[in-house]
Amino acid sequence: GNSVQLTINITVGATPPNTGLTISGPLNLGTIALGGSVSGALTASGGTPPYTFTASGLPAGVTASGSGISGTPTSPGSYSVGITVTDSTGTIARSAINFSVFGIAPATLAPGVTSSFYSFFFSAAGGTPPYTFSASGIPPRFSFTSGGWFNGTPTAVGTYTIAVTATDSNGAASSASFPFSITLPPPLKVSGGSLSDTT
Repeated sequence: GNSVQLTINITVGATPPNTGLTISGPLNLGTIALGGSVSGALTASGGTPPYTFTASGLPAGVTASGSGISGTPTSPGSYSVGITVTDSTGTIARSAINFSVFGIAPATLAPGVTSSFYSFFFSAAGGTPPYTFSASGIPPRFSFTSGGWFNGTPTAVGTYTIAVTATDSNGAASSASFPFSITLPPPLKVSGGSLSDTT
């Protein structure tokens, strides 16, 4: 026959507190050309303000500020920047900002040498493959294919600037310039032992 009594106070019509912390905003920024800028911000709701935002997986050239990211990516590719929001009680929610940077992969062309075969493959990233390449400023005795191959056997020294354009399957284009020089082969060196006069 033991019993216990508990008094509960109930207020009718009050809005229950929102404890579900969520993130919303532009989660997919699409594709930008290499050299273009990217900008995106997320908004937190629920939980208990104030909120703190942190970012991970930032590509070179992009920084996090406040609740979003901004900057100019320096390399082509597809990126997913992780965003974490923490409210004042320590509750955490996570999301990501996704985008693609379409461009020709950075490259440094080694000098060509006269009378020696030279070959280099240009590649692109981001955008929608397959990619089609074209170029201008090609030195004499060289060719450039739509697949990105640059090759030939030079016969004279010179300095050139090769302008390469990549076009993806959606018609988006990205261009970059690459310095290229042709030099003479190193001088021939002859070495040997000493000669003696014998009779």
